[in-house]
Amino acid sequence: MDTPLARGRRSRYPLIALMAALLCGLALAACGSDSDNDSGGGGASDEDQVREIAEQVSGDDPAACSKITAEFLKQQFGSKEECEKSAEAPGEKPAVEDVKVDGETATAVVIDEDRSTLEFVKESDEWLASGIEVEEGGGK
Repeated sequence: MDTPLARGRRSRYPLIALMAALLCGLALAACGSDSDNDSGGGGASDEDQVREIAEQVSGDDPAACSKITAEFLKQQFGSKEECEKSAEAPGEKPAVEDVKVDGETATAVVIDEDRSTLEFVKESDEWLASGIEVEEGGGK
């Protein structure tokens, strides 16, 4: 399956490998669930908000480029314009599983041809994708 996120990962694999090493500790630290937190999102729990953004970011929606931290956007795509261009190509929608929220950080496992863990941070009461850990070949 060739989703925009997958294309971005392949084109920046050395950078992703470095990010994966740095983010591994964060993924392990996010071990709690705070699904009862109803701040922001019009009543949706933090877990629901993270799941929705993970689906958006891993799909083919150009609007997802506004749901990524500036640093991660630059590392993954170079610019918002490149992100939006990448997102225009339709692809199969990956599965989002195992969403975990721990205070102002969260993780969501995305399964496509690989298994990836998306990292999230809450900035100004809004969840944003902030990093990714890729397990090559661990997907469907």
